[in-house]
Amino acid sequence: MKKFALSASVITLRSIPASIAVLFLVLVAGQSLTAQEKFTLKSGYAPGIYERIVENNYDGTAQMMGMTAPQKVTQKHYFTLNAEEKDADGTQKVVTECTRDISTITVPHWSNKYDSAVNPTFPDWYGSLFGLKITTVYDQDGNPVKSEGGEEHFNKMKDNNNYQASKATMTDEESGLIIADPAFMQLGVLRFKPPKVPVAIGEKWKSEVFCDVATVGKHKVNVENTLTEVKTENGKKVATILMKLEAHSKEPIIMAGATNTTVTNMNLLADANVTIDLESGMVLKSITDAVADVELDHGKIKGSGKMKTTVTLTPKQ
Repeated sequence: MKKFALSASVITLRSIPASIAVLFLVLVAGQSLTAQEKFTLKSGYAPGIYERIVENNYDGTAQMMGMTAPQKVTQKHYFTLNAEEKDADGTQKVVTECTRDISTITVPHWSNKYDSAVNPTFPDWYGSLFGLKITTVYDQDGNPVKSEGGEEHFNKMKDNNNYQASKATMTDEESGLIIADPAFMQLGVLRFKPPKVPVAIGEKWKSEVFCDVATVGKHKVNVENTLTEVKTENGKKVATILMKLEAHSKEPIIMAGATNTTVTNMNLLADANVTIDLESGMVLKSITDAVADVELDHGKIKGSGKMKTTVTLTPKQ
């Protein structure tokens, strides 16, 4: 039986026919070149009308006055996005509207569900996004730079329920930035930031986002990004990025409004797998798993839990 030997640095192919040996070397070289291929990542939208669905599932506990109570929250937000053609200077306008909002909150001895399709009136226990319509302008690099429409909605929410007063302090810019990437609406203002240079599969780059929004306070989110995969899906080249998110704060985070609540300690860790369209930079899907520990001075409450957020974006027919 013919054999070929493998050493630490040399492949001996003398016993293999020349044609097979050449093919083998070509395949090895091809794999090496492919592994080193670099890709230019973007952030933006392809013009069109889309449906975005955001699902949040939270399981956690709250500790107060020596007692521990389980908490469970599920949410499902439906949005219609109209991404217009880019202007000559590369800016783009995107109109986002929440068309349906479903939420269920369950704690010991109490459970409630809201569905805007059944009753569009805001309940007194929940600040719904239903009816929120925001116009966001993105610059040529896909960064949201201007938003309109949020203040009116959140002021309406406050008029219905004074315990939602913290949201009424949100400006158009703040609310627009959250809606710009609702994959992270529960984690603060965060969006995918592409690297400034092309990257290969396995390469990492770091980014950070400064969050200053009334509902989640002021803090910095550190992000380590890794390009993990590039493939063709439904005729398009898509890239998957692993985003490892981390936020810590021991500085008081004041939650403005009638509740007069201050976050005294916060630790947040999350992993997000984000799939983007390579050509446009549009986020097609993201799945985020987060673990959070929070301490509040409102009744000396401590809370901890796990949350999973899934976002999908599909063209509307």
